[in-house]
Amino acid sequence: MNSHVFDSVFRTLAQKTPYLFVELINEAFGTEYTRKSKLEQLRNEFYEKGGKVVTDSVYKIERHIYHLECQSKNDSKMVLRMVQYDFDIGLEQASKNNAMNRVELPKSCVLYLRSTRNTPNILMTEIVQDGRTMVYESKVIKISDYTMDKMFQKKLVVFIPYYLLKYEKELLKDSISSETVRSLIEDCKEIANKMRDDKNITEQEYTDIVDAFRKVSGHLLRKHRSTKEEVNRIMGGEIYETASEKLIKKGRRIGMEEAKGNAVESFAQYFYENGQADSIEAGRELAKQILKK
Repeated sequence: MNSHVFDSVFRTLAQKTPYLFVELINEAFGTEYTRKSKLEQLRNEFYEKGGKVVTDSVYKIERHIYHLECQSKNDSKMVLRMVQYDFDIGLEQASKNNAMNRVELPKSCVLYLRSTRNTPNILMTEIVQDGRTMVYESKVIKISDYTMDKMFQKKLVVFIPYYLLKYEKELLKDSISSETVRSLIEDCKEIANKMRDDKNITEQEYTDIVDAFRKVSGHLLRKHRSTKEEVNRIMGGEIYETASEKLIKKGRRIGMEEAKGNAVESFAQYFYENGQADSIEAGRELAKQILKK
């Protein structure tokens, strides 16, 4: 299965909503940062002879640098990639700080969205120079080790978009059993309710996570249209209506036909991308009906 969607969702969350990753850093490295801790997002693109190298996320909290990678499939060379990424990060920081006598590698962790019995519990390799050996290590977190309750208990909301991966083998089939559909739908309802009831999750966080969840579930459920539509309905709820009403009020306040035309196109694109309409044209018709209200 093409895993580009999974990687893209993680990277988008990491770049646009870095505050959601504080708890993941705490979980991986045993720290106790809070949302009030000063978090700085560092550059994640490096240029080498082979071309541009892009990491998923690099953060600095206090004086420590953290590197997080999302891996959607097993890769026997993952440890070598992590060594390369971490040396790139360390070298850039040494150069930036004019620290010619010391290169400090970041604290790193790989989040495995899928895992098997062959997935390592830690990434490790030896780096040898002139007979001297350094042991490189990167921590590993497997999302399959976390139940829904554990995700919410530890405030690991960045895991939620990938929860339906537990059904992936079934969803790859052309048809799925009614029992699987029932279980999947109940899980979605529980996730939506837990997020709405959690006082620690802001409306903005809810919106960001639901958007990511729907992108991942839309890919997983691409063979199962009716189930996909039901999941979108469940995960949309009041948040979707609130966002729509805000756009409608903005359009009415401007009060111009041109603005209305732009609003129709924006709505149409939104409805199509989020599974509310089967085509852009259908999205336009739905948008026109809403704007008349």
